Formats: sequence, C-alpha cells, structure tokens
Amino acid sequence: MALSLMAPIALAQAGDWQAVQRLPGSTLLKITLKHGHTFGHCEFMGATDDALHCDYPGLQYIRAQYPRDNVKAVYLVHNARAIGAGIGAGAGAVIGAAATPGPVAGRELFAVIDAAILGGFGYFFGMVADPFFHGKAVYRSPNAAKDTNHSSTKNEQSASQPADNLPCLKNPVTLQCVDP
Repeated sequence: MALSLMAPIALAQAGDWQAVQRLPGSTLLKITLKHGHTFGHCEFMGATDDALHCDYPGLQYIRAQYPRDNVKAVYLVHNARAIGAGIGAGAGAVIGAAATPGPVAGRELFAVIDAAILGGFGYFFGMVADPFFHGKAVYRSPNAAKDTNHSSTKNEQSASQPADNLPCLKNPVTLQCVDP
C-alpha cells in the first residue's frame, strides 16, 4: 500500500513526458495549458507520445484530450478535502476537550462532537479550495516560458538593438532633458 502511494511522488521527480505516461490510472492531476485554460482536477486516463487523456467527473462527465505540444505543465493533486477534514477534526477534538469543564466523560463527548462539526467545516473548505491548489510537478514543457507575465522581462532591451530610444536624463526641477 505504501509503495502505491509513493509511486506518483517518485515519478514526479523525473520531470519528463515518460513520467506522465507511467502515472497510474485515475491519478488526480492539474493540467496547465500554453493556449487555453482548465479548471479543477481531472482523473488521468493515459498518455501517448502525442497527447494526454483525462476525465473530469461531475454532473457533466467530460473526457478531455490535450495535445502534448499544448501542455505547459502537469501537477499531482493534494486531497484538500481530507486535509481540511483532518485539520478541522483535530482542532475540534482539542478545543472540545480543553474548553469543556467538568468530568472526563463530558469532555470526551464534547471533543467528539466538536471534532465532527469542525471536521465537516474543514472538509467543506477543502472542497472549495481544492481546484485552486496543486502539488508537485510531474512534467513541465521544455519550451514553455518560465515567467511570461513578469513585467521586467517584457521591458528588457536586447544587447544587439541600438540604444536610440533610451529615455533622457531629466532635470528634476524643469523636467526637461539634459546632456550628461
């Protein structure tokens, strides 16, 4: 059982398309695309040399196929529902046991009740937050730009271009260009 849980983690360290192809079926993935958007997590159905096949279960069952040249990155997914339920239940048990005065039996009862209530809230918040978070990258496209939205890379000027359009040095009082 432990080996089956650790297999996706070990595969995530490879970082190539073969790591995607070796993922076990029904592994939850987050796919980011170079062109287009995806939302939520999908169940991995398989990958060929040219495409990745994924199913989005829900009210409308959607089967998607993503061409490999459009896949920017593939991420493993955390189970945010289980994490939220565990954190909520643990916090509820501690709060119920610590905040209830009286005999031990009463504290245990309130610890169980608080664990169930806060565990439910944690599960709900995990369910809401789940589509927005992902885990470790299994694959990143080698030709995808790392920071295409970063403003400093857009404004940098190539060393081979002439420096004719550089801004001038301005006088702080008159705001007119001055020679250096």
